[in-house]
Amino acid sequence: MKKKAKKTDEEMNKAMESYYNSLGHYHTECIIKEQDAKMDEINQIEIPSSMNEWFEKFSKKYRRKEKLKMYTKKIGSLIAKLFISYFKG
Repeated sequence: MKKKAKKTDEEMNKAMESYYNSLGHYHTECIIKEQDAKMDEINQIEIPSSMNEWFEKFSKKYRRKEKLKMYTKKIGSLIAKLFISYFKG
């Protein structure tokens, strides 16, 4: 009896797996069709050059801030190591 129940559970799992696989495939196809339909609209959008300039400035500032954070962190850990070695010895 247990073998039969186990077999039906396996069959049910396979059926559900097949169902979810089919559902996922259908959903993916719908997303692709939707993107293709919007692609012409997306390609027609013109980005002004001022937006490019703004983004370049923003990106430069962001990279500088990130570098400053990194250097500050390195200096802090270096100072901590120096203090530890100074007071230890």
